[in-house]
Amino acid sequence: NKNPISGDDFAINRDSITIPAGVYVFDEFIINRSTIEVSGAVTVYANTADFQDSIVNNNGIPGNFVLRSASTSTTDIDGGSIVYGVIEHPNGTVRANQQSFVYGNIVGDVVSVTNTSEFHEDLTLR
Repeated sequence: NKNPISGDDFAINRDSITIPAGVYVFDEFIINRSTIEVSGAVTVYANTADFQDSIVNNNGIPGNFVLRSASTSTTDIDGGSIVYGVIEHPNGTVRANQQSFVYGNIVGDVVSVTNTSEFHEDLTLR
């Protein structure tokens, strides 16, 4: 079984994993129908990110999961995903779509929350 938190890409499909506290760098960060737990403050740097029908950082503390990207790509949060975290993608697009929920903060050149998705800003993260 390949460890998804080692290598150039992070990809998990229909699984559950705990990411230890730390800083991680990936080209792609792809989560499909999975649950990601964090055991402390986790920062992920990735060029592209996609959350599909997944739960990220289900401990409910948005400051414990930060996703940062300097690329001009799109970060997709789709298919009923729930993300507790900070999404910093200032040069790209962040899309929450298809009944997805983000609790925390979103920074993007373009931010789109559509199709009964919701964004709940955590004011303590300012």
